[in-house]
Formats: sequence, structure tokens, C-alpha cells
Amino acid sequence: MVEIQFEEYGSGNAAEMHSVLFGNTMRALNLDSSYGSYVEVLPGVTLATVNLVSMFALHRRWRAALVGHLAVFEMTSVEPMARYSSALDRFGIGPEGRRFYDVHVEADERHAVIARDRMVAGLIRAEPELGPDVLFGAAAVLMLEQRFAAHLLDAWGSNRSSLISSKLNAG
Repeated sequence: MVEIQFEEYGSGNAAEMHSVLFGNTMRALNLDSSYGSYVEVLPGVTLATVNLVSMFALHRRWRAALVGHLAVFEMTSVEPMARYSSALDRFGIGPEGRRFYDVHVEADERHAVIARDRMVAGLIRAEPELGPDVLFGAAAVLMLEQRFAAHLLDAWGSNRSSLISSKLNAG
């Protein structure tokens, strides 16, 4: 987990931190990249995706669920990240605005193997009784991501915003 998180935090280079890269993407889209700037317009189904990982991380009892969550996320993110980058390219967003996604396409291929073969396998070897919790974390993130995707597709299919209010259109 430390190896994966080290890369998420830029491998020691603050300009390469994934949070910084995501801020660059937001600015390329003319969005406010300051912390929490859109939280009041996000529906619960969106917030649940980040609240779950926070809950697992904040409670030692759920450490194996955190491992399952992270492993599934890393193992399933390459294709969506490539699609997001491609979509931004079609909208004329340059390389700096797509870098967050492009970095993840490359990094998450490595992270998937690390998560599966070292992180999950290592935990289960050391504490086999935690297997059900690993599976719970994996299932929980998949369920929430499915609900989030259904919410987006329903909103877009109905030609309406997926947000609670229209802060994006107000400014």
C-alpha cells in the first residue's frame, strides 16, 4: 500500500502529486480547483464513493476492507482513466489537462499487480481470517461505483445535471 500511495503523492515530487494533477485538469476545464468548492452540489451517491474509503481508512478494524477497496480500484481503473483522457482530448483539452488521467493509465497497470500480488496476497498470507473483510471492501466499492454510474447515466439519459444544484452554471 505504501508503494502505491508513494506514487499517488508524486514519488517525492510535489508537482507530480495526483491531487495537483487533478487540480490542473479542473483548471483546464475552467472549474474551481480549491478544496471542497463543489461539495454542496454533489449528491450522496457521489460523496459515498469517497466516504467509503475514508471510513475504512479511519477505523483499524476495517483495514482489510481498505485493502480490498484499494485493490479493486487499482485493478479496474486503467480503462476508465484512458476513456476520460480520450474524452477530454475530443473536447480540445491539452496534455496538461489530461495528465492526471494519462498518469493513472500507466501507473495503475503497475498498481494493479502490486495490489493483487503483494498487498492482498501478503495480507491474506499473514492474516487469513481477514479474507472476508477484503472481499467486503472489494464488493462495497463495486456496489457504490455501480450506483454512482447508474445515477450519472440516468441524469444524462434524462438530459439533466447529475448535481444537486447548478453551481457550475451560476458562475
